[in-house]
Amino acid sequence: KDLAELAAASLSSTESTMLSDQAVIAKCIDVTTLYTANYLCDFGNVLAGTTKKKVFKITNSSEAGFMSWNFDNVAAGREGFNMDPDSVVKLAEGSFQDFTVRFSTRNQKPGKKKYVLNVCIKGTGTIRVTLMANICIPEVELSHSALDFERVYVGCSKKMFFRIHNTTPVKAIWNLKAAQGSRDETRFVFSPSSGILRSGKKTVISCEFMPVEG
Repeated sequence: KDLAELAAASLSSTESTMLSDQAVIAKCIDVTTLYTANYLCDFGNVLAGTTKKKVFKITNSSEAGFMSWNFDNVAAGREGFNMDPDSVVKLAEGSFQDFTVRFSTRNQKPGKKKYVLNVCIKGTGTIRVTLMANICIPEVELSHSALDFERVYVGCSKKMFFRIHNTTPVKAIWNLKAAQGSRDETRFVFSPSSGILRSGKKTVISCEFMPVEG
C-alpha cells in the first residue's frame, strides 16, 4: 500500500511538472505566431489555356475540440489558385475535410506561380501550404527555315525532309499546311501533317512538291 501511494504521488508530481512546463511555455510563447507544419502542393508544368486541380484533406488530429478557419481566395486568385470550400466551421476532433485546389492559367502570364496558403487555427500554430505551378507555352524548333526544291519538272515530284523539336517542358500539338489562299497550296504534301510531340522529343517530316501545269 505504501509503495502504491508513493508511486501515485510520484506520478502526480511528474504530471504536475509537465503541466507546469506547458503553462510556462504557453505563457511565454505566442503559439499562434509559430508554423507547426509545412506542405507543398505542386501542379508542375501547366499548359497555357488549361486548368488543373488537386484534392487533399485536412484532418483535425488535435484534442483541442472544434477547429475553424478560412482561406483568402481573393489573394490566391491573383496567382491563379482557388480553394473549394474556402472556409470550415467547427471541424470536430478526428474529422476531416476534403479540399479541391484549382489552378487556372486564364489571365496569367507564362512562368512560375507561387502562393503561400496559411491555415490559421485559433489557439494553435499556423499550417503553411505552398501552392506552385509553372505556366508553359508549347513551342517547336525547325531544323530548316526554308526548303529549296530548285528545279522540278512537270509530271515529276521531289521530296525533302526536315525535323521539328519540342524544346518546352509540355507536349506540343502541331499541324502543317500551306498558307490558305496560296496558289501552291495543293502542290505541297506533308507526311505526317500533324501530331503530338512530347517534351524534348523530335520527329522527321517529309515534304513532297508536285508541280502542275499553269
